[in-house]
Amino acid sequence: MTKQWKVIYEACVENLIEYEDGNRDISGLDSSDIDDISGLYSSMDCDPFWFSIKKWKNNEYEDADWDYHHLCNDGTFSPSLPKYVMKKLQPHIEHIINHKNFR
Repeated sequence: MTKQWKVIYEACVENLIEYEDGNRDISGLDSSDIDDISGLYSSMDCDPFWFSIKKWKNNEYEDADWDYHHLCNDGTFSPSLPKYVMKKLQPHIEHIINHKNFR
């Protein structure tokens, strides 16, 4: 029997600590369903942040795997996302990449 994977996408704001030498560490993570990203807007106001989409893969055997897709300054994601996911994100991308704390 082959494993049937269920894929779920989750929006993430990764809050950062920036050091004088230019290095950064993630200090916190807030996440939301990709259908309700505006709920993460307040998390962007406090600290510098990265924005990413976490792709979860689960199966009936409770195996799990995930990948992060990070938002780039040009509004694309690395690695790229499926078109149906991008369609849900499109209304939010300009707000995020133009935010003063987006890194």
